[in-house]
Amino acid sequence: MKTCGFYLNVFLSCFALSGCDLTPKYSPPRASLPKQWTIDTSSVVSFGAGPIAELSDESTKTPFYSTEPLSEIISLALDRNHQIKGALNQAAASEALFQEANASLFPELDGGANVHLQKYGSGIVNIANKKNAFVTRYYGIGFGISAYEVDFWGKIRNMSNASFQRYLSDYNNVITLRLSITAAIATSYLNFLADRNVTVVYYRILDLLSEDRELLTSSKRTGWIDGADLDTVDTSIADIKLLLSEGIDRQEKNLNSLILLTGGDESSALHTIINRGSPSVLLPVYSRTNVGVPSEVLRNRPDLRASEHLVRAANYDVGVAKAYFFPSFTITATNGTASHNPAQMFRSGMGAWNVAPQITIPILDEGRNVASLSYARRKYQQALEDYDELLAKATAETRNALADRERSERNMLASAAELKASVRLMKREQIRHKIGYSSRESVIFQQISVLDARIKLTRAWLASQLAEVSLYRATGGGGI
Repeated sequence: MKTCGFYLNVFLSCFALSGCDLTPKYSPPRASLPKQWTIDTSSVVSFGAGPIAELSDESTKTPFYSTEPLSEIISLALDRNHQIKGALNQAAASEALFQEANASLFPELDGGANVHLQKYGSGIVNIANKKNAFVTRYYGIGFGISAYEVDFWGKIRNMSNASFQRYLSDYNNVITLRLSITAAIATSYLNFLADRNVTVVYYRILDLLSEDRELLTSSKRTGWIDGADLDTVDTSIADIKLLLSEGIDRQEKNLNSLILLTGGDESSALHTIINRGSPSVLLPVYSRTNVGVPSEVLRNRPDLRASEHLVRAANYDVGVAKAYFFPSFTITATNGTASHNPAQMFRSGMGAWNVAPQITIPILDEGRNVASLSYARRKYQQALEDYDELLAKATAETRNALADRERSERNMLASAAELKASVRLMKREQIRHKIGYSSRESVIFQQISVLDARIKLTRAWLASQLAEVSLYRATGGGGI
């Protein structure tokens, strides 16, 4: 009971002394933000029906894309991506450093036992007329606190808090990286799908141009036309083949990007997911991102949260640097029992204790503490500047993404209207051809015009979806 009371008194005394805090009062960084975005974010343009769903008669048969394949690719990447694994390891290391720093707040209680044996020869000493050598035995057991620093100025507590803030920053960096990987996968996959869709259209155009060339060749043999029209068709065929080759090359590059983002493993799982579905109809991949007021958007940005945690950590570092100007207090205390006979170790009167407090006062350090405090303050100011810079970047990214979305929506509607007009002209020309008022070449020309309009709509669809991806990333993943 005496031993327990001794340690309880030492422990309570240490914490009673740990009452001061030299950390500057923390104020969150002031955000200079607009109250509202300059672009209207409430209007909604529907892409799931109307002109987009009327691209072809196959719109109700094979959907161009659903969110399930993209979700599977993203899940595959988040499990395998090497950058994410590295960021997770960094966050785990920061957590371990925080736990180590936090443990320093509490005394480390160690226990030990020792046995001391020493032999004396008969020629060295003569005790009780013993002429033979004899051995002395000493047994001891005890517990103690070794060099525990009393956190009188809050130095160790501030170290622990700074480590915790850096751990939170690294954790948010993991979220930021996952967000970036998700956006990169979506970008590569959307480009891959758009190029695959355009490739199908290009093959259809080549078929029509080949048919047109055969008709022109027959007309040339009969003398109805010269070779100029035929040369024009040959030039168009060469141009389409070039565009087709470039599109296939882009598909390969986007596929390689997906392989890299999913861990660099060319497994069959990725190819199975990618080849799912049919590139015949354009449907939206992402729903429209709901953008709130700027302050709500910033709360969703993990990189801004990570930066603010670094500001907090730097503020705690200033408190740590200030504490080195003041004396430090350490306590070493032991309690135990000892005897030459193990059976008598725990008898009354065999115990002993020792308390050794120590104070260390800085006197002359050649300006080291002043330099450390100046460095900590400069790092705090730099952390504030980094936060302000990232805040301005986040605001600009969101504004640009909103502008891109508004522009892409207008282009999407214009391209859809152009396609509908081309389809009407093609149907009219087909009717004229059936009753003998138009040639087959005119019908082919209108069919190619429809396919060209479809390619434009595919590009507009891609721009629209990429704008949503950019807005998804700029707003911290909100709304998707």
